[in-house]
Amino acid sequence: FFPQYALDNAQQLPVTHLCGIIMSFARLNFQPSGNEDFFSM
Repeated sequence: FFPQYALDNAQQLPVTHLCGIIMSFARLNFQPSGNEDFFSM
């Protein structure tokens, strides 16, 4: 799943790619559940 890939590779991804990923989820109105640490990278 794509969010898991982003979490696993956050240290290797350029900041611009991470920003693009976050903006894509914002456009999709992505809301992680309480136990997901997507926004605490």
